[in-house]
Amino acid sequence: MHGRVKEWSVVAAVTVAALVLAIAPASGELVVQDQSPIRATVMVQSGTLVAKGVAADIVVEYQCAEHVFLDYLVVEVRQRFGRRVAAASGWLPGSELERCLGFVTHTATVRVYPWDTRFKPGSALVSAHLSGYDYYSWFTVSDEREIRLTTH
Repeated sequence: MHGRVKEWSVVAAVTVAALVLAIAPASGELVVQDQSPIRATVMVQSGTLVAKGVAADIVVEYQCAEHVFLDYLVVEVRQRFGRRVAAASGWLPGSELERCLGFVTHTATVRVYPWDTRFKPGSALVSAHLSGYDYYSWFTVSDEREIRLTTH
C-alpha cells in the first residue's frame, strides 16, 4: 500500500511541475498577478524643518488611476535623539489633493507639528497613508521610509 502512495505522490509532483512550466513565461520568471487593479501609489520624498524644528514640511508624491476619488493623505513622523522621541502627524483632506486623471505624478506637502519636543536636523522615520475610493470599494495605500530632515 505504501508503494502506491509513493507512486501517486511522485505522479502528483511531476504533474504540478509540468503545469508550472507550461504556464511560466518564456523568460523563466513566474509572474503572479493580484486580481485587484492598482488604484493609487504614495511615496515619501523629503522633509524640511520649519522655524527651527517647531514644524516640518513633508513632501509626498502620489499617483492615482482615473475614476479614483481621494479622501485624505496622512503623514506621521518619528525622530529619536538621545532618550527622547519627537513625534507628529498631519493630514490633507481630499479636497486639497489634485484630482485623479490617470497615473500622473502629483506632489503634496503636509506640515506636521511635533507634540512634545522639537525636530532636529537628521534621520526620521516617516509614514504616508493615502486613502480613497472608486466605484467598487475604499482603499488605503501606504509608504514608510527613513529620510533626513534638513534645514532650508
